[in-house]
Amino acid sequence: MRLFDEREKRIEGAKIEAEKMNTLAEHKSQTFELEYQKARNVARQELNAIKQSADKDQNEIIEKARHSAKEMLKVADAELIAEESKVRSELAEASDQVAHEIINTITEPKLKKFEAEKVPGVAL
Repeated sequence: MRLFDEREKRIEGAKIEAEKMNTLAEHKSQTFELEYQKARNVARQELNAIKQSADKDQNEIIEKARHSAKEMLKVADAELIAEESKVRSELAEASDQVAHEIINTITEPKLKKFEAEKVPGVAL
């Protein structure tokens, strides 16, 4: 009987010890899960902060590039307007010269013919 009682005590002791270990393991598992969730939340917050900072930096770079492009376009527009004005002026001068040359080409033979005929009383 003693052997059976001793065996029964050992089995009960092992069961109690197993329950204690199971409870301890469950407690540690819950603690681990809580710490894991906290770490994930902190990592998410840090990642969001980094993303926001990167977005802000990106927007600043884009805005600077836009501003620079606008300034370059303004300068190019001013240069084009100045060049257009210069070309129009040169074209107007050339147009006047061509017109005079055409007139001279047309009238010169007639003038020579007229001088050759020497109409009396007509002064040129």
